[in-house]
Amino acid sequence: IQHFDIAATLFDMIGLEAPADWDAISLWPQLDQGRDVVFSEHGKDNVYKQVDQVWMIRDREYKLVQYDDETYGELYDLRQDPEEKNNVWDDERYEAVRGRLLEAVASHGSR
Repeated sequence: IQHFDIAATLFDMIGLEAPADWDAISLWPQLDQGRDVVFSEHGKDNVYKQVDQVWMIRDREYKLVQYDDETYGELYDLRQDPEEKNNVWDDERYEAVRGRLLEAVASHGSR
């Protein structure tokens, strides 16, 4: 889920409709399922000092982290590596997955 889904869920729980311009979904009807894909972004701070922005996309099988204006990143096969210990970013077997997720990050509204 994404944090802004909480407000839409609360609206739904009490019988109100969330405003149409919210980029949020109510989780009330699907609390056991959640979203198929979630995005996250993190701005420069004491943790990420070398880049201005970091984007993450996660689906049920993979997690990708992209660093602003960098050619490297992180990609994890969550089925094979649920603890995210093996970064497969440079693994040719995951080139199509990396491309698909990078494209999704680029088309997400935050970029």
